[in-house]
Amino acid sequence: MVKEGHRAYRFFYDIVTEVVAQKVVLFDYTLTDMDYHVFFSRIVVDHPEAEQLTTLTQKKVKHYTFKVLEQTGIINNVKERIIHVPQVSDAFTSLITATRPQDLKLLLI
Repeated sequence: MVKEGHRAYRFFYDIVTEVVAQKVVLFDYTLTDMDYHVFFSRIVVDHPEAEQLTTLTQKKVKHYTFKVLEQTGIINNVKERIIHVPQVSDAFTSLITATRPQDLKLLLI
């Protein structure tokens, strides 16, 4: 059984690792509405229930997604959405590498 919170964490993990990290690799540092919509469309393929969300709920999910990205410092604000690559120490990077190397993507490395 998957707890509700775990799905939310997975949603944010996926958007950062699949969308934001890919944009950084391509030296494209602006997160657009189109980026979000393409990501959400891919989610619907695996989770058709997401398509049942009302238009209002979909707008709220999008808004809160960008708000969380802003509050975590991944983007500058919800209007411009300029991606910020975090500066982390070598020691922190080594710790992540030793414990959960897949999470390096969250640091946009």
